[in-house]
Amino acid sequence: MTIVIDCTDPTALMSAIRNRITRGHETEWLLDLDGDFCYCGADPRLLNAAVLRPALGEGMIRVSVVQWKAARLTKPIRGAYVVEFLSMLLHFSTWIRRVEITMK
Repeated sequence: MTIVIDCTDPTALMSAIRNRITRGHETEWLLDLDGDFCYCGADPRLLNAAVLRPALGEGMIRVSVVQWKAARLTKPIRGAYVVEFLSMLLHFSTWIRRVEITMK
């Protein structure tokens, strides 16, 4: 699954998201050394199953759910990652024009 975030300034939005996480204002996500989003919230199904890998493009950010290590990554688990990430994105709703979820 991939989250496609349509926004006016992808670099600024990504920087704001990272700042929110690194300053401790977002407690359910951490950033790893590669810049991937790692879930660290209360849902035990999501701990260490995947990372969310962002990629900036022209007017958009693509965030892909990427299987981590040997964890089994079912569609419901992928969907739960997407929901958790979208709830964090609500803090940035004024920056975002549209969000699309793809099954690829």
